Amino acid sequence: MAAPVAIPNHIRGLPLAWRILLTVVVTLLGFGYASALLNVLGQNELVDGQPGLTIEDLRLKYAGAYVTREAGKAPPSRMLEMIRGSMRQYFSDDSEFDILYAWLQDGASAAALTAGEEPTPADVLLVNCLGCHADDAGHEIADTASFGPSQFELPEHQRLAQFVTVAAPDATEVWVAPRDWRGLALTTHAHLLSVPVFVVLLAGLFLWSRPLPADNASTGWLAALPLLLFLLDVACWWLARLPGVGVAFLYVLMASGALFAAAFLGQWAFVLWSLWRRPAM
Repeated sequence: MAAPVAIPNHIRGLPLAWRILLTVVVTLLGFGYASALLNVLGQNELVDGQPGLTIEDLRLKYAGAYVTREAGKAPPSRMLEMIRGSMRQYFSDDSEFDILYAWLQDGASAAALTAGEEPTPADVLLVNCLGCHADDAGHEIADTASFGPSQFELPEHQRLAQFVTVAAPDATEVWVAPRDWRGLALTTHAHLLSVPVFVVLLAGLFLWSRPLPADNASTGWLAALPLLLFLLDVACWWLARLPGVGVAFLYVLMASGALFAAAFLGQWAFVLWSLWRRPAM
């Protein structure tokens, strides 16, 4: 009968093959987190219509705010953000983009949606967007961003209203509403069920690296710190919507995100170092 394999009480005691495997896994976690940071930048930097991620992007996305209407510029909106970003590629040509941009710039009214020479803003949306953003299109995006019941019918303004900033032509300030709660709930659900998986994996390896004695409560809190900061970060998405006091949580959101990055990368570096450090003499 073969003797049972003893599990080392420190990650450094693993056989070479296992340490190579875990090094590759932990390295991939690092690259995955770096790509997540790039995704956060790409998804949020144009919320206010300007390049670069700022507190104003977070304010408009999570709390909503009044913004000054500038001549010649469309007020910030979810649709403007998307057509200037990832959805720009789906326009047939620049002239159709200009038609939709002009409609957003002029206040995105229901009357102007189908008015004027063809193609109208509604025609542009029908040709370039309804293939995915319609109830019968069969695309997942239509569950949270539907522009109409059919990909062969003109979009409905009441459905578009949550993605555009509707304003009177003479308005000097417009209210930009925060993201719809349905979309935020979907994002929350996806993050809470996915992020803890790789964070707990890294935290487990961190505990195995024995930064402190295993029976020390401080060790457990140190390992759980990224998870606690992540939970605070997600909570701030919702708390920022509170009238009056919500804006304060945007600063907590920024701080918790920065501290999460520091805690996660600190554990990541410590695990890699522990896998290959020389044992104490």
